[in-house]
This record gives sequence, C-alpha cells and structure tokens, in this order.
Amino acid sequence: MDTRLTLPPHLLETIKQLLIADVELPSDLRRDLEAALSSAAVVAVDAQRTVPDTERGQERPEDSSGGHYPEGAEVSEAAEEVVPPTIDVEVLEQLSRWATSNDGRALLKRKRLDPSNYLLISLLAGTEVYLPPSQRDRLIASQNPEKPNPYLPSYLSPATPSFGREFRSLSKQLTTIFNVLFSVFGSAFAVYFAATTGAGWDREHAILLGVLAGCVVGVADGVLVWIFAGRLEKSRKEARERGAELAKGSAKDGLKVVEREEGRDDIPGAGEGSTAAETSLEKRKLRLRRRGIGEADL
Repeated sequence: MDTRLTLPPHLLETIKQLLIADVELPSDLRRDLEAALSSAAVVAVDAQRTVPDTERGQERPEDSSGGHYPEGAEVSEAAEEVVPPTIDVEVLEQLSRWATSNDGRALLKRKRLDPSNYLLISLLAGTEVYLPPSQRDRLIASQNPEKPNPYLPSYLSPATPSFGREFRSLSKQLTTIFNVLFSVFGSAFAVYFAATTGAGWDREHAILLGVLAGCVVGVADGVLVWIFAGRLEKSRKEARERGAELAKGSAKDGLKVVEREEGRDDIPGAGEGSTAAETSLEKRKLRLRRRGIGEADL
C-alpha cells in the first residue's frame, strides 16, 4: 500500500514554481507532479462547492411550499468529507534525488530556483500521513481496550466487560478497602484499650500510641496490597502474552516431523532394506518353477 502525504500550501507552491519554470524533469516525475497539482485543484473546487450558503452570505433557500424556515429550526445537511490533496511519498523522494544530483542542481540554478527547497527535509516539512476515513476509524477502534480489535480475530479481541464481571470487581475492591480500614481502626483501638486498662497509661499517651499503631498497620496493609496487585498484573500480562504466542501458532512441530522423516531416510540401510524387500517381492512374483512331466500327474 502506497503512503500518501498531504500537500501543504508551501509544498504546492514549490511544485507549481518548478513546473511553471519548465525545468527539464524526467517524464514520469513530471507526470506525477502534474497529477498531484491537478488533484489539488479538483479538491479546492470541491471544497468551495461544499461551503454552506450561510458562510457565503446568502440567504437560506425557500422550501417547495414557498414558506421560510421557522425560527429556531436547524437544518442538518450531512456534508461529505472532502479528501485533502495528497501525493505519494515516493514522488517526493524521486524529486529530492533528482534535485540533489549534479544535473538537477544545475538545471535549478539555471532557472533561478533554490535547490535547497527541493531537499527531502524541505519537501516533507508540514506534511502529514493521510489515512482514509475507514482506516482511521479502525485505528481509533483498535486503541480502545474496551472494544473488539478490528485487526485481530474475534477470539483474540478483548471481550466487553459484563455487568456481573464489573460487579464482582467492584465488590472485591470494596472488600479490600473495608478490610484495610477495619485492620487500621481495630489495631488502633486495641492498642488504646490495652494502654489505658492494662498498662495504666493516661488517655493522651494511649491515643498517641493507638494512632501510631494504626499508621503502622495502614502502611503495612498498603505495601501488601501494592505487592499483591503488582504480582497479579504481572501474571495476567504473562498469561496474555502466552495466549498470544500460542494463538500465533508455530511451525516447530512440523519441522520436527520433517526432520524425523529426513533422519529416517538418512539412516544407513533403512532405504536399502525397503528397496531390497520390494525387489525380492517382485522377483518372487516373476520367478518360475520348473517341474518334470511326471509331476503334473501326481
């Protein structure tokens, strides 16, 4: 598939100056450049045709019944997308190679044109890769992890999460949060209760000790959850990569079978035995037995 680049205004002007100067270009290069300019002119005409009448300062046309549009009414006209002028990247590369050659540089200077304007970096400045609307939509859809990938088979595309799966995931997250909060506040209250009743500390020191114990337990729970989530994500990533590798398939099994068969052929005497057996069978079939005249009566 050819790579098409959009034609910015400065590149159109550069190509137009080259063609107007009537420089002796290769026939195929001149034909491609003229085709690019003609397509740009057609696109400009189409763009002018698709401009709404309100933008041109004209009044809205009346309907067939002779009445005007009512106030507040919105006229929705689906305007087709105008394809921008494009050029093949190989044409620009060919133009750059010709302009950097000795003959091309001499012809450009003879026509008072700057050869640096026709370098590849100057020609590609401001250009963008053009993608058709269908291909652009497919690329956008492939970047969305929640939608099926249009470039992959259905069994490899990620399935849309169901309500039950989302509910179970949410319930797991809430359970984890409640467990962490219960462990933090439970440990803090236990330390406070033990300090005030068993150790006989005053309330201020007991509260401070309880808060410190809750902070320690909270940090420990956070580290454990972070480690568990990292390992779970790593295992899921490895499982996805393993599934993708298995889905791609491999020719190793077929190569092993071929090598095994070739190894049998390489074993000395293997082929000779089969050939000798076949030859002996053929010889048995063709072998005649001599009998005497008297043996036929027996």
